[in-house]
Amino acid sequence: PMRRACSRASRLQQLIAVETPTMDMVIVHCKGDLAWLKGLSLPPTLHIWVYLKCPTQPLPRFCSKLSCVDAGHLDAEPGRGGCTASDECGGYLLHIRQMYAHLAEWTIFLQDDAPRHLHL
Repeated sequence: PMRRACSRASRLQQLIAVETPTMDMVIVHCKGDLAWLKGLSLPPTLHIWVYLKCPTQPLPRFCSKLSCVDAGHLDAEPGRGGCTASDECGGYLLHIRQMYAHLAEWTIFLQDDAPRHLHL
């Protein structure tokens, strides 16, 4: 379903030939497998923001091939150490707070295991 939606969006953009809106995909990641992103036909204007909720988790390897931004760890507040537990909603709200003045026209908020949650 996600692959078809991304493919349709890309085709529609080509057909209507209008200015491409800014788009962000926000993923809160810990240990989920992000390989599902490789199979998607993503628009070149899409920026992928990965918020890491596990402090020892490195940025996923696939990010070297996509326009992926290491948005940092959710517990990385200046002057604070340790881990502050957070869930996906905390990552989404952090993104909105940090990017409020520069939010994309379209933002997709996903969990790192998004395909498991799609029931289409």
